[in-house]
Amino acid sequence: MTPIAAEKADSTRSVLGRKDWINAALEILAPEGIDAVQITRLGRELDATRGSFYWHFKDRDDLLECIIDHWQAANSGVIAEVLKEAASLTEGVLSLFYLWVNDEQFSSQIDQAIRDWARHNDAIRAVVQHEENSRVEAIAAFFRKHGFTSDDAFVRARVIYFTQVGYYALHIEESMTKRLDLTESYFRTFTGRDIDAGQAKAFRRRLEEGTTI
Repeated sequence: MTPIAAEKADSTRSVLGRKDWINAALEILAPEGIDAVQITRLGRELDATRGSFYWHFKDRDDLLECIIDHWQAANSGVIAEVLKEAASLTEGVLSLFYLWVNDEQFSSQIDQAIRDWARHNDAIRAVVQHEENSRVEAIAAFFRKHGFTSDDAFVRARVIYFTQVGYYALHIEESMTKRLDLTESYFRTFTGRDIDAGQAKAFRRRLEEGTTI
């Protein structure tokens, strides 16, 4: 599935494209929740008419479906992608660490907004449960690839994933310095192995500099 962000705005018949409406919806969804995502509100934010909206979407439900598509492609897709590209256990785990503190790659606010939406919508709850399971399986498959047994890989995947979900859900406020200071301990807890000191130092430097892993 292609992330919505990769779509080009349709400027042939309208100044605004689907991408613009979806991005505006996401900007409202993240801090205010799904109920705040309304056609009139979006039109006001974009200084656009309802006609512009209906040129790109059948109705509000169509837009909401696009939001889910974006979330699945962007947030869930990137987890599998970084693990697939990792050449070692250490690189994969550190890539996850980096991903979850980098809003440009993984939006924790959107993740939480989707989960809040799912609490009141059975259909969305089913989608979210499927995505949660897919994320855990992607991490478990990564651990199996690096020599862990099936059960051990599954449990470690759950621990590493649900630990991060807990950070978001509980709105834990912790400085980046503190989290970086705990890198070695987290790595040992999640993998049962010690991280190479040089790799840990390089990870800290890259994160502080804002470069990719």
